[in-house]
Amino acid sequence: GHQIGQSHYQTSPCKRAQASFQVEMNFRDLFLFTRSEVDDAFSRAKALKRGRGLTLLCANSKKNDEKEPFEDGRLLIIISRKVGKAHDRNLLRRRIKAIFYENKLYQKPQTLILITYKPAIDLTFDQLKDFFISALS
Repeated sequence: GHQIGQSHYQTSPCKRAQASFQVEMNFRDLFLFTRSEVDDAFSRAKALKRGRGLTLLCANSKKNDEKEPFEDGRLLIIISRKVGKAHDRNLLRRRIKAIFYENKLYQKPQTLILITYKPAIDLTFDQLKDFFISALS
């Protein structure tokens, strides 16, 4: 009986790690862009909403184009160094990614570009969330 319990203990965390790794990869892919994808997104971008220290642009995905295999929407976050110190920019970036992911905003097949400015540092998580929800609903 003791050995079965032990082997179960050894396999369980491994499976869990694989599952979370898979989720992590998908999450990261929502925010990864190549240089040419960035250029392409900007060439098709139209302003969607402006808020305090935030500008949201939307580039609708190209129809029937082999070069863009992403069915999921993606978010390009642009935070200039002028916005604040690294830890402030990282916090803003983490919050934006969490909102995008948790509210399943990637379900629309569009590329969103968020450009942030200095006042965005003072926004709370809920203010950021309201900005996104109102812009995309």
